[in-house]
Amino acid sequence: MAAWGGIASVQFGLPIMWTNALGRGFELKDISRWMSENPAKLAGAGNVKGRIAPGMDADFVIWDPHQVVPITDDTIHHKNKVTPYKGKELKGRVLQTILRGEVIYDHGKFSPPQGRLFFPQNQK
Repeated sequence: MAAWGGIASVQFGLPIMWTNALGRGFELKDISRWMSENPAKLAGAGNVKGRIAPGMDADFVIWDPHQVVPITDDTIHHKNKVTPYKGKELKGRVLQTILRGEVIYDHGKFSPPQGRLFFPQNQK
């Protein structure tokens, strides 16, 4: 919980995946499966996370898949500015992030932290 700077490049996960999937025959449904549904199942939260459906947590992003994202110190939100993507341009800008139905990121502005420790056995 005291790690400095978090996981480098995690904020660019969706643009990284989308940029690399384009032109390789993959679609948005593949990205959703790779980045949402399968990780939720692996973490033991497939019954509440990873899909948009009745009874599931309302976790999703609003994004523009066509917008170009330049990776510079100014666009990196995590403390650790080290990333192999610095200086590159990726496709797909996240505009909003919604966690359990609440907007936690909105066009560059973050809400106070709303996360909680995850224990699969405590999920619905």
